[in-house]
Order: sequence, then structure tokens, then C-alpha cells
Amino acid sequence: MTSGPRKINQVDNDLAIVWLDAKKSKESSNVDYLNRSIDFSTLISHIHVFDDVDQCCEYLLSKDQADKVLLIVSGSIGEKVLPCIHDITQIIGVYIFCNDVEKHREWAGTFSKVRDVFRCPKKLIERIQRDAQLLVHHIIPTNIFSFQNLQQTSLQNVDQDQSTYMWFQLLIDVLNRLPLSHSSRGDLIDESMQYYSNNTIEKRKIAEFNEKYLSSNEAVQWYTRDCFLYRLINRAFRTRDIDSIFKFRYFIHDLQHQLDHLHQEQQLSSVLPTTAYRGQIIGADELKKLQNNVGGIFCVNSFWSATTASQVATSFNMISLGRPYYERVIFEVTMELKQQPDKAKSKYPFANISHLSCNEDEGEVLFSMGCTFRIILVEQFSDEIWYVQLSLLDDSSSIDESLREYYLANRIEEQSSLLTMAYFFDQAGDYERAKRYCQMLLRENPSEDDSIDIHTSLALFEYRIGNFEAAKREGELALKLHLTQKVVDNRLSDIYANLGLVMAELGEYRDAIAYQHESVKIDELVLDEEDEEKAITYENLGMSYHGLGDYPNALKWCEEKALSHMQKYLPASHPGFQRIYLDIGMIYTSMGDYPVARGWLEKALDKAHSILPPLHKDLGNTFYNLGLLCEKTGEDEQGLNYFRQALNIALQSEKEDTTIDLAYIYVSMGAIYDNQGEFDEALRHYELALENLSVDKPEHRQHFATAYNNIGFVHIQQKKYKSALSYLQKAFKIVEKYLPRTHELYTLTLANIGQVYVAQDRLEEALECYRQVIDIRRRTLPKYHKDLAAIYDHLGEAYFKKGIFKTAIDYHKKALEIEVHVLPLEHPSIKSTCKMLADVYKRIGNRKAAIKCYKEPILMARMCQKINSSLPSVDPKRKKNMI
Repeated sequence: MTSGPRKINQVDNDLAIVWLDAKKSKESSNVDYLNRSIDFSTLISHIHVFDDVDQCCEYLLSKDQADKVLLIVSGSIGEKVLPCIHDITQIIGVYIFCNDVEKHREWAGTFSKVRDVFRCPKKLIERIQRDAQLLVHHIIPTNIFSFQNLQQTSLQNVDQDQSTYMWFQLLIDVLNRLPLSHSSRGDLIDESMQYYSNNTIEKRKIAEFNEKYLSSNEAVQWYTRDCFLYRLINRAFRTRDIDSIFKFRYFIHDLQHQLDHLHQEQQLSSVLPTTAYRGQIIGADELKKLQNNVGGIFCVNSFWSATTASQVATSFNMISLGRPYYERVIFEVTMELKQQPDKAKSKYPFANISHLSCNEDEGEVLFSMGCTFRIILVEQFSDEIWYVQLSLLDDSSSIDESLREYYLANRIEEQSSLLTMAYFFDQAGDYERAKRYCQMLLRENPSEDDSIDIHTSLALFEYRIGNFEAAKREGELALKLHLTQKVVDNRLSDIYANLGLVMAELGEYRDAIAYQHESVKIDELVLDEEDEEKAITYENLGMSYHGLGDYPNALKWCEEKALSHMQKYLPASHPGFQRIYLDIGMIYTSMGDYPVARGWLEKALDKAHSILPPLHKDLGNTFYNLGLLCEKTGEDEQGLNYFRQALNIALQSEKEDTTIDLAYIYVSMGAIYDNQGEFDEALRHYELALENLSVDKPEHRQHFATAYNNIGFVHIQQKKYKSALSYLQKAFKIVEKYLPRTHELYTLTLANIGQVYVAQDRLEEALECYRQVIDIRRRTLPKYHKDLAAIYDHLGEAYFKKGIFKTAIDYHKKALEIEVHVLPLEHPSIKSTCKMLADVYKRIGNRKAAIKCYKEPILMARMCQKINSSLPSVDPKRKKNMI
């Protein structure tokens, strides 16, 4: 038996054939017959052959939702397995291949996806070929979303489909402005030749194109020809494969240019079509989405062809591919023609191309990639066909495109570059691809001046990925190259800013602050007041202060400077707002001001949902920080829910930059399980965190220390003090060497070591640890901070064991005073402090006070709250900053 699928062609595709048959897969002649009879690589790039049902089902379930599968199955196996797999979304057609057609046709007729039952291989192949051609034509990437009130809705209120739409539109803008070169044509030829390496006919057409294609005036003719260009370009857009789209930029640019020209020409001659039709098969779920979004937006992420002749659309051979999964649809598109200034380009050009098309008799109309339509009407036309009316949105539509316009004016301009592409991949959270496109430029022997820009960008992308040592090397190389020029400009500011980011991640916060201050100085000298780089530099400096534990300065630079600058000069839909909301929320969390922190973090989450792609790292970071906040406020289940969402993004991203993210998340989930007393589950998560870290990476040091500290804390609760002290000392060895004394992890580890000493009756050593911690925390934290309460409780516990009961009571009361000020009354920390107070009262014989603390901790907390009611919960300066 085979251990898995036998690939006949190695090139992957989103449309595949799966053949499941224990007998036939052993008889290679049947497989060979399929390969000899039709070169499937013109439509489908490979066949997966299985002789094991479980392995086949596992493969089918592993396919992406966008993938489409045509399944060939024998009669005997099909009768058993189809009830289990028929409803898998990716399966769109089933073909029964058997000896007894009549016997198997009887049961096969009960399954809507079964196309037919075959005995003759030739007829099976013909049917699969016909269906595959139909599917390749109809699998069109689209976005459908609600914009019920276009006059009032802006992109900051949109969902993930709309953010995907926005980033795709920006990608098109960058792509269309890339300068063409000999290498761009070579990329197209090489990619096509590689894809059709086993197809003599298509290779001949590729060679013909390479020899004879001379001008963009021939683009439409080649695109409408039955050849590699239409298939591969549409496949690239259909699969949203950005790298493939980039490789075909040469022809996409020409096709878009010719379409722009034809649109202007036909508009001047008043011959632009006003109505077009398209016959198509769509999934039932997509139809439902259209029905639910009448008045909303339908965006096509590729070139889209239609016809001026309705009879051509309705006569299209749209054989049903199995209701209720697929439906036949006729689109009617209306295009309102408005006069435009001479030579002004339409945002969404379209033209009648019948005089140029290889399909001359179809009255073909071609719409440019990214065309956006309003959904006017969706209704059932007949038992077999649905009717969808669309209206092309023109330049005067009221969709808020302030972010696109801002980027066009400030980042893309008239001509873009690979660095511009890399910048937008960075903005979209695709850091590995940003790095790869940047590295392409290094292979072109750039000038020294260009090398500065390239290495500066690479430093940023390596930082985003988490390769901090590599980021440092790139930044230092950029600085070395720049210093030879002996000029002060914004590029030098960027270099210092990137080095500052890296040093902060490596725990060198004072160096980080020094670099960021240099960056701020240069920006003030050389940048215009409205430049967004100023806000980014302010934010970087603020977060360096945050790492150092200097929260007042962190707020000054992030909230007072960076946010104010953004609100004054950037469009509301700019991604920078999401990051600054997140950073301010993190600062307030560190300060212990949890209500204010929650407001900022929830605002960051709303912004992330509206403007970021669904797997963007900043969305994951927002979930993570909301989880941390919930862990601190005792909302354990909500915290776990946020952490799981962050974990899902990290696991789905399939990039190399997730190891530190995973370590953070596993540690934080472990802390919640620890809070809940589930010590085995906590330890399991800490071990998962350690598995994602490497001792060879300096940037992982802090995360090792965090995991060791937390494992040590679990062992304290399990009364395994020797093991606890071992882990805590490993943690402290790292933090003492690499982190500033003001860092939260430094004081936390020292406090935990103090707890072990108390348990071991090494009370003077414990008190020395606590004195160091309280000295640091009093200098760096606000008066009312949860971490100050924790160290007061530890001190109370130590003095209780020493028999100095009045001092113990004083410290526990100080802790309770802080806790009622910053925590919900039901928080476990308040109950814990009341229990410690009760233990002391019981020891000194104050039975009444002890019982009250034991039995009525919330009442005790309320009494403490009344005593402190004259204290403001938020000082006036901070109150105005609440959201």
C-alpha cells in the first residue's frame, strides 16, 4: 500500500484531481492512460492518487477553503465513503469510475455532486476536461461587503473583507507604477516556461510571445487568446498569489495601459458600452452573501470579462455543478458614463474589446483589475438561474479613500519601486515577503546611495521578523555607509530609529533611548511638520521609555506627542492609529490603570479589525495585550479567549517570525492556568514556550527568563522550594546581566526569590530581596499599583513569620488600600490579602477581626474603599486622557 498521494505533476494549483481506488491505483496503466490522453497541466497541475481512504480524507480536509477538488472514486469505495465526505466544501465534482455502471448509477444519483458514472476512461477524461475548463473560467476572486450608507461610512467601520479589499487596491496601485525592465519580461517567460515545462503546445506559444510581442497595443489580443497568459494571470489573481502576480507585472502593466487608452478613446468617441452581461457559476455561500449585501460592494480582484450581448451570457454552457453547492448567475452591469477632464484616467477603466479580442463575435467587454460595483438587486430569474444587477462605482463614489489617497501622494507617487512594494508588504504585516523583495534589489548591484536605503529597510524588516541580531547588523551597515556621505538627512534618522528599536528588544534600553533621541533631533531639523515619520519617531522613543519602566516619559512621547501629531496630519484610517492606541494601552496596563488601558486596547482592536488583514501581527498583539489585561484583573476565561485568538493568528501565519510570539502567548496562558490552580497545565504551557526559544539567539534571553521565573513560581505553590529556587536563580542570572533594574521582570524574579526564602525561614535574606524590590517599585510605579500591593503583602508575610505582627498588619493594610483602588472587589488578590490579615489577627488573638477577614473579604474591602473614598480614582490630568 502507498503511504500517501503519488504526485504525477509537482506544480501546485488551486484545482486538483484526487483519485481514490484501492485497485486502480495499483494498476499504473490507468494512471498512465490519463496522462497520455490529456495533458492536464493546461488546466490542472497534478493528480493525487490514493489507495487508503483515511489518508485521502485527511488530505481533502487539509485543503484550503479556496481550493477546488475533482474526485474520481471507484463504485465500491464511493458507495461507502461518499456519505462521509460529500459535504466537504472543497469537493466540487465527483466522478464514479467502475465496471458496473447501472449498479452504481442507482446509489450515485442520491448525491448532488456526482457528475456521472463512467466505465470508459476516454469519456471520463472528456467530462473532467470540460468541467475543469468551466471551473477555471468561473473561479473569480471577489470581496463582498456591506456599505449600506456610502455617504456616511468610512473604512474605519469596515470588516475584514473590506480591509482585504483596501490592501489589494493599494497593491494594484504600486504594481501599476513599477518601472518595466528586461528582467520583468524575463520573469514572465521563466515562470510560464516552468509551469508548462511538460506542455509542448504551450511552450511553443510562450516562445512565440517572447519573439513577437512588441507593444502594449497587442496586450488585449494576447490576453483573449486561448493560451498561457489568460490562464496563469487569472490563476495568480484567483489564488491571491502575490509573488505570481509580481512575476506577471510586465504583461499586467501593458494590459492595464491598453485598457486605459481604449477607455479614454471610446469615451471621447461616445462609444463606451453602458451595459454588460456575464454568465457565471458561483458558490451557494457567495450567492447568499450577495443577497445579504444588497446596497453593498462587490469587488473583483482580477481582470473581468463580460459581453454587450445578453444572449451570449445566457447561452453560456453553465451546466450545474451540483445544487445546493453551486448556482448559475447572470450578472447585469450598468456603467454610468460621466465626462472626465482630458487625459484623466478613470479609476476603474473598461472598454469594448471585440475588435481586438480573439472572441470577435461575443461583443466582449473587459473591466480592469480591482473594479468595484454596487450590488443593486439579487433575485431568482428562473428555476435554474439567478439574476444579479451591479452598478460600476466611479471616481465620485463616496467610499472613504483617504488612506489610499494619502499613500498615493506620500508613498507611491507617479513611479514606485521594489522598495515601495516592500514597504506595503511591511504595512500589511507580510514581513518575510517585504524582506525578500528588498533583497532582490541587492542582487542588482545597487549604488552606494541605494544600498543605504536597502540596508535601512532590511534592518526594519529583520526587526519585525524577530531576527534582532541580523537587524542590528543591517542597521550598523547602513549607518557605516551613510556616515561616509557626511550629510544629515531623514535617512540617517531612520537608521538611528531602527537601531533604537533593536536595542530595546535586546534589553539595552538606555542605548535605545539615545538612538531614538538622535532620530527625533534629526527629524525636527529636516522633516516637514506634517511628515508621518515624526509621529513614528516619537512613538519609538516613548516605547523605549516604557521598556525602561519610565512611564511618565513613555506617555509624554506616545500620547502627548505621537498621537497628537497623527490626529493633526494623518487620515483616520491610517494603520499608525492602531499601533499608537495599542502602545498607549500597554503603557497604562504597566502603570496599573486598567480601566483606561482597556479603553485604549479595545479602541486598538476595533481599528485592527477595520484596517488590517485578518492575520496581521498587530491584530495578534492586540489580542495578546487584552489577554494580559484580563489576567491582571482576574478575568481568567476572557483572558484565555484573547490568548487563543492571538495563538490562532501566530499559528496560521506560517512565517518564521512567530517563535517569540508563540513563547509569549504560551507563557501568558500558563500564568492564567497557574492562577486557576491548574499547575500541570501551567507547566505544560511553559514547556511549550521553551520549545519555541533558542539559547543561541540573544533576543530570546528575556523570554527564557520569563518562562524560568513562572516555572519557579508554580513550584513555590507546589511547595517544591528547592526546584523553585533553582529556576528562579536561572531567571535572575539572565535579568541581572541583561535587563535594567527598573524592568518589571527584574523585580518580579527578585520578589519570587524572596518568597522561597520566607518558606525556607531565611527571613533576613527574604527581607533584603523585598527591600530592593520596594525601593525600585516606589521609584518607578504610581502610588496605587497592583505590583506595589503584591510586595507589601510579601513584606507582611515575612514580618508575620518573624513575629513582628503590628508591622505585618500595616503592610497588609497598605496592600488592601491599593487593591481596592485598582482592582474589582471580587479579585482573588483582595481575598488573598484579607486571608493574610486574618491569619495575623488570629495569631494575636483578635478573633472577631480574623473572622471578619476570613468570612467577609468583600465587606472588608468595601470598608477600606470607604476610608479611601476621598482619594480621586484618577488624577485630573489622567482623567482627561480616558477614552
